[in-house]
Amino acid sequence: LGNSPQLINKIESGLAQNNAEAIYHGAHQLKGGSGSIGALKLTAISMEIEKIGKAGSTQGVSPLLNQFKSEYALLEAELKTFI
Repeated sequence: LGNSPQLINKIESGLAQNNAEAIYHGAHQLKGGSGSIGALKLTAISMEIEKIGKAGSTQGVSPLLNQFKSEYALLEAELKTFI
C-alpha cells in the first residue's frame, strides 16, 4: 500500500512523457509487490504493462493501467480492513 500509488504515478508520468522505460520499471515493481501478497489479477495486469514497456512501447498501457487501478482500489479497501 505504501509504494503502489507512487509506482502508479510513475507509470502515468511515463505515459504522459512517452517514456517506455519508466513504464517498464514502475510495472516491474508493481508486479513484484502484488505477487508477494498473492494479488494474482494485479500481478497479471502488471506483467502485461511491463511487457509493453520492455518492448519500448506505450501503446495499450492506458486501458491496462485503468484496469489495474480499479483492481487495486478493491484490494486496498480489503487490506485496510486488516490494518
